[in-house]
Amino acid sequence: MKSSSRFRAVAAGAAVVACAVAAIAVPASATAQGSQPPVASGAIDLSGVTASGSYLAARHAGRQQDALAAATYYRAALRRDPKNTELLDRAFVSLLIGGEVGEAVKFAERVVQTSKTDRAARLVLGVHDLKVGHFAVARRNLSQSVRGPITDLTAALLSAWSQAGAGDAKGAVATIDRLTGPEWYGIFKDLHAGLILDAAGDAREAGKRFERAYKMDSSALRVVEAYGGWLSRNRSAEEALAVFVAFDKVLPRHPLIASAMRKLRPADAGAPKPAEVKPAEAKPGVPQLAADRSLSRGMSGADVTALQNRLGLSADGRYGAQTVTAIREFQSRNGLKADGIADAKTIARLNEGDAAPRAATAKNDTKSDTKAGAIPMMVANAQAGAAEALYGLGASLGRRGGEDLGLVYLQLSLHLAPQHELALLSLADLYEAMKKPDMAIKVYDRIPHNSVLYRNAAIQMAADLDALERSEEAQKRLEELIKDDPKDLEATLALGNLLRGHKKFAECGDIYSKAIDLIGTPDKAHWTVFYFRGICYERAKQWQKAEADLKKALALFPDQPHVLNYLGYSWIDQGVNLDQGMEMIRKAVAQRPDDGYIVDSLGWAYYRVGNYEEATKELERAIGLKPEDPTINDHLGDAYWRIGRKLEATFQWNHARDLKPDPEELPKILEKLRVGLPDETSSQANSADKPAAPKPGNGG
Repeated sequence: MKSSSRFRAVAAGAAVVACAVAAIAVPASATAQGSQPPVASGAIDLSGVTASGSYLAARHAGRQQDALAAATYYRAALRRDPKNTELLDRAFVSLLIGGEVGEAVKFAERVVQTSKTDRAARLVLGVHDLKVGHFAVARRNLSQSVRGPITDLTAALLSAWSQAGAGDAKGAVATIDRLTGPEWYGIFKDLHAGLILDAAGDAREAGKRFERAYKMDSSALRVVEAYGGWLSRNRSAEEALAVFVAFDKVLPRHPLIASAMRKLRPADAGAPKPAEVKPAEAKPGVPQLAADRSLSRGMSGADVTALQNRLGLSADGRYGAQTVTAIREFQSRNGLKADGIADAKTIARLNEGDAAPRAATAKNDTKSDTKAGAIPMMVANAQAGAAEALYGLGASLGRRGGEDLGLVYLQLSLHLAPQHELALLSLADLYEAMKKPDMAIKVYDRIPHNSVLYRNAAIQMAADLDALERSEEAQKRLEELIKDDPKDLEATLALGNLLRGHKKFAECGDIYSKAIDLIGTPDKAHWTVFYFRGICYERAKQWQKAEADLKKALALFPDQPHVLNYLGYSWIDQGVNLDQGMEMIRKAVAQRPDDGYIVDSLGWAYYRVGNYEEATKELERAIGLKPEDPTINDHLGDAYWRIGRKLEATFQWNHARDLKPDPEELPKILEKLRVGLPDETSSQANSADKPAAPKPGNGG
């Protein structure tokens, strides 16, 4: 399949309208799961591999979502069959998805020689042209990449940024305004028109666009950042702060918003302050830059190499487009004139470390400088603006099922702006959704330690390490984060979750207690902390504490189904509050009729009160929902035995045994397979029927 038709199919199925506004919202954090690490392309032995063998190996690597290995095999096959356009196309797409955009550009040039209208290749060439400042050529390539709502919008935004890069801000905004399409285009159009006008110095018109986008969706992170930042520079800190505070109520403690609020609030405002971000320290072996010279585009040599090392770039000693872009981004973050020239002020700031943006102090600085307490512009140049557009669309597509196209857009965004932290987080998030935690870790490692987003990346990295069964390393990382900032609630909760997942119940109860102390006065959003601590206490056989926490969770979030299930199940298991416990579980099932664990609780509750016929009905339904759960199979075996269906009971117990139950449950299952259940009048009956610990359902 041609790459362009492949992308067209992906884009068409990516829930386009639903994802529109989410594209500029906060990246989701999917739960990471285990995977096999990919084989490094350089480690693949291709000696003696035939063209057909390379092709089959590439297809297999593609099915395993190992794009770079697939690219290596496709390229090997292409060397043996250089005129095969399908191999060329597949190698190009694999390189692109794998993040080797520089190599993908070379292949895109070959693709358009054989297929001048290949839209994916034209998009890649257009983005690369934009990166190196060939703005007119970029627009020509981008104009040939369109077809469909997503690609039309992408091409229009990127073309507009190309015009802005060439100095034609008015024409750029006109290009955006001419674009017609679905209603959800509006927020993208106004946001990027505002960013272009702001970068061009037209603050008044930029403000109108930002305000209009904000009215469309006041919970979209990038819109809030752009509008709040504009207010801080052009109106007042108070108005900007109101925008950020409103967002904080919807999504509390987002690091970017918290950082903005810290900057705008007076030092003595008395508001709680998140941990300060420490200034970057030079890496070992990276010397201070010489402060007596100015470096600019076109220069080369040891000074440029030192500058690139200081910026964290791949050093080639040539002051080209990538270095210009990195310097502009650094200058914008730090309140300096964003001209891409490493002058004395920029070098001095680099030698200090890339800390939070500082206000410009000289009254006669250029228009890109910011007043004290103001938030710098979100986008300083055309490359950063185009990267922002690709990030927004790529993040959303990745969350809505368009993984390939989402990867492409995010990789292209990072080709333009290698340090775009939200694009990095979204790329890692997408790898997690693809069950590639090893790839996600590599991306998180690219987040600078001085970034306000670093701690979030480090927390998620710990989850990925745990998914790769590197649990001790994950725990150590979280403990180091907490040691560095004992008030970090997110890191504390992550450590509690990790310990709970590994059944270290006494330890996780203590960690959740520390989290509760940090919370102070809990509200509805904190129900999970008490719920999880209650689980830890219950499993650690501290029932009084567990019961109090579960009741507290219900007080914060009345009728929460997972809490109803756990507390009701526990009461019935203990033979207390039977009517109330049964009613709780019925309420939980009514809210979550497709949750096998909660349905199992209802079935087991019937079993515990001796209603075996109803127990069997509910447990059979639970098996239909969770057929591979050993506990539910064990429960159904018990119910079958009690109603005389002993052959079926033995089948269910055998199945439970084969599904790898908890170690403490396996001996009980083996004993039932040997002798069955004791008579109900037997003194052993109660211990034989003792169930496993309650399953918390999908919420736990």
